[in-house]
Parts: sequence; C-alpha cells; structure tokens
Amino acid sequence: MGRHRAPDEDPAGRDPASPDPADVAPDTRSLSPTERVIPTWTDPTAARAATLIGGPLGVHAVVGRNRFVTPLRVLLLVAIGVLVLGWLVKSPCIQTGADGGLDQSGERPWITGCYNDIVPLYGARGLDDPTRNPYAYTWVDEGSGEVRHLEYPVLTGYFTWGAAWLTKVYLNFAEATGLLAVPLDVGAYFTITAILLGLVYLWTVAATVRTLAASGGHVLHD
Repeated sequence: MGRHRAPDEDPAGRDPASPDPADVAPDTRSLSPTERVIPTWTDPTAARAATLIGGPLGVHAVVGRNRFVTPLRVLLLVAIGVLVLGWLVKSPCIQTGADGGLDQSGERPWITGCYNDIVPLYGARGLDDPTRNPYAYTWVDEGSGEVRHLEYPVLTGYFTWGAAWLTKVYLNFAEATGLLAVPLDVGAYFTITAILLGLVYLWTVAATVRTLAASGGHVLHD
C-alpha cells in the first residue's frame, strides 16, 4: 500500500513553501563582468578585426547599459549593409542595353563579376511566364539533345515561381497606373527575388541571435 499524502502536500512532491516554477519571472538582469564573454579578449580573429574600430573592449568599458543599440539591432544593421552591397555588386547584370533589352554584351557577367543564377534562369527555365508551373516547363539540352526539366528542389522551384508571380503583379500594376517605374522584367524579377531572400536572411540572423541568447549565449545579452 502507498503512503497517505498529507492534506497540504503537493501531488508532484514539491515543497509547498517553494514557488511554482511557472510563476517565477525570467532573469532579466544584466550580466556581471565575470559572466560576460568578450569576443575581442577570447577570440584572436575578433581581436584582430577590432583594430579597425579602435581595438578590443576596454577593461573599464560600461557594458549592458544601452537599451537602444542592442546586439540584435547591430547585427541586423550589419546584415542590411551586406545585403545592399551584394545587390550593388550584382546590379551590372541587370542593366538595359541599347536595344532596350538586357545588356550582356562584352562578357559583362564575367568581367564585372556580377553573374548570378537568378538572371539567366528567368528565361531559361520558363519563369518569364508564371502562369506555367516551372516543373511543367521543358527544354532540349543543346549538348546532349535530351529533354530537360527544372533541376532545383521543390521548395527552391516554387520559391522562384512565387517570385515570378510577384514580378508579374508588380509589372502589371506599374504599367497600368504609371505610379511605379517599369524596369526590364528580368530586372524586376532579380530585385524582387533579392528582397525576398534578404528578408529570409534577416529572419535567420534574428532567429540565430535569439536562439543563442535563449541557450545561454552570454555574449548576446544586453
């Protein structure tokens, strides 16, 4: 026979005087100097990189007091800067030529280093007609003579298809209203795809920061 439980005894065996874990507020205090991990002190790569912005963190630096310039916001700003730079580097591949079409003359993609799969696949994989499922589009390979289908995984294929639909919507709206610029269709497709991928990238950065912070990544606390 099991023992009898006292009237005030918790069924789970907890001490009645102790607070319920669900009622305990999370610890939001700022970390003490001994709890913090300072990358410029512990990571040689970070220490060398810090020389560009004045050197490693000083021993008397006040850390964890700024509520506006948080690590997450700094990382997102850096990520946005990288995305803008990346777009500018690739932009020569979406320039308009003298005939009004895409300018790929003079081996532009290779000389300027702006080649990317987004631009050539727009027409080569039938994405210029979003009313057609990309996996239903076929073409004949010039080298082997074989009938080919879209070679990308399903999520990637449908992501490109969604970007093609957004491109069509944008172009139709711009042409009908005159409120927005009407670029080359492939240029609009490239930019819309870059924006979508950029949003996913920023979400990934934010999710990584929050995951590390939740798992005890002291370096990411305020």
